[in-house]
Amino acid sequence: MKENIATGVAGGLFGLILAAAIASWQVIVVVAIIYAVGLFANLATGLLYAHQTDSYSQEIARHAIYRKGGAIVGILALFMLDLLIMGVARYYGVVYDIPFFGAIFTSYNAVHEYRSMLENIKKLGNKIPKVLEDAATKAGNALDQGKIPDIGDVIKSKGDTDEGNK
Repeated sequence: MKENIATGVAGGLFGLILAAAIASWQVIVVVAIIYAVGLFANLATGLLYAHQTDSYSQEIARHAIYRKGGAIVGILALFMLDLLIMGVARYYGVVYDIPFFGAIFTSYNAVHEYRSMLENIKKLGNKIPKVLEDAATKAGNALDQGKIPDIGDVIKSKGDTDEGNK
């Protein structure tokens, strides 16, 4: 049962990311919302962990805010680049409506935000299903290597039993 839920969630998320890379602006908005939710959830869980361990540092918080602000600026810049490419293509009579760069970068950042959020939740003392943790780690590692995550590899887990959820 747990395996089916994790497979559905992972498949749905990667399907949405793939659709965003090749589909319409409505899907891009959904990907941006998913990223925003992950961003704020990651910030919240990070602050909760810092509060719990009395390790809050204004310098570390400022650095994290700047880093996330830089990612948002990068996302906006890449969507502007996509608009420019679409405009130039239209000028030359080529139909090109794929906001590829913005969608890929947004999806990349979303995966990392959710992965970091899961790590923070685990540090707070909560249990994370092993299959979900493995899927996030495998997807993040593939993206760090410059590869598109293989869905079949991401949803495979050795922790399909209750022992794997510890």
